[in-house]
Amino acid sequence: MNMKNSFLLMVLSSLVVAGCNVKSSDDIKKETDEIIRKSQQDIDELTNSLYRGGQPGKITVRGIIVKNNGNEMLLDDRLKIQQIGGKGNRGVSQTLVSDKNKAVLSENYDTKALSSFSDSKKYINLGCENLMPEETEGLEQESEKALTDSVLSLSAKKIFICGTPKISQTFVSLSADQLVLKDATLEVKAVIGSLNISASKIELVGTNLIETKGVDSTISVMDAPSLDLLVANEITGEGTLRIASTGGNCVQKDEKK
Repeated sequence: MNMKNSFLLMVLSSLVVAGCNVKSSDDIKKETDEIIRKSQQDIDELTNSLYRGGQPGKITVRGIIVKNNGNEMLLDDRLKIQQIGGKGNRGVSQTLVSDKNKAVLSENYDTKALSSFSDSKKYINLGCENLMPEETEGLEQESEKALTDSVLSLSAKKIFICGTPKISQTFVSLSADQLVLKDATLEVKAVIGSLNISASKIELVGTNLIETKGVDSTISVMDAPSLDLLVANEITGEGTLRIASTGGNCVQKDEKK
């Protein structure tokens, strides 16, 4: 039984109940009109594109972590991509990932993009409490400074990320000669934004996640921020990394968070 037939059955059931009560024809007509009006509104809200869930952000992964296997591009076994569309109004449907937002894998990248970071003498620590002396030997810690309230751009010889560092900015760019993730979760949640991570080398320790999330809305849910990951030359460590994006949900006004 499709959605429209379900609502018509509900209307008929309501009319039967109404007919069991002693009411004037005008009262019955008013009640019937109101039931039909609400049913049509329900159908519109559940099927109209304005009330669909949001798309996940487009994910682009490039560099040595991608391999060309014949006609198929494959990720390194330690990495996994996940894209989930937001739920439509009242949670009745899950938005499918559109072709334009589906993940793109490529071995190609701009070789000049990371050339300047190998000579840096700085490191950045995002949430790590117990770095070993040998991990930062010869390097000086760089402070975390946002360019604006919405833009965070960090670059260094090494960037360490542990735990769940809080990032309030919506446009985030991290660039390093080496990126070290230790049971890290890095999240950007925004109506409009992006998360760009570039490194010559990446080390994975434990279970790691980099993710973008869309924002819930009562109508016209926007796409989640895009996510771009480049690892140019080397991946080490026995850990894993999930690269994810989740669209926002279309919600009722009292459900919006």
